[in-house]
Amino acid sequence: MAIEALPPGEAAVLAEQFERIGAALLTLLTLLTLLTLLTLLTLLALLALRSLRFLRIACHQYSTTERIDSPRCIRSKPSLMRSSGSV
Repeated sequence: MAIEALPPGEAAVLAEQFERIGAALLTLLTLLTLLTLLTLLTLLALLALRSLRFLRIACHQYSTTERIDSPRCIRSKPSLMRSSGSV
């Protein structure tokens, strides 16, 4: 089976089609890359929100602990114990 050369007009048409296909593939690859980056940014944002929610809960817990251990509460404990008859 022999390989024949394409006529000049047909070769130009084929080259133009390959060029269009290459440009379309490059555009598709660019869009897929942007979509991947957008997906990663969305996941990072969700992780950040989850972390903030966790920190807010943790801070609330720590602030409750600080209130229990504050001198104001400690001073009130002997009076509570006296009123219950323990002291």
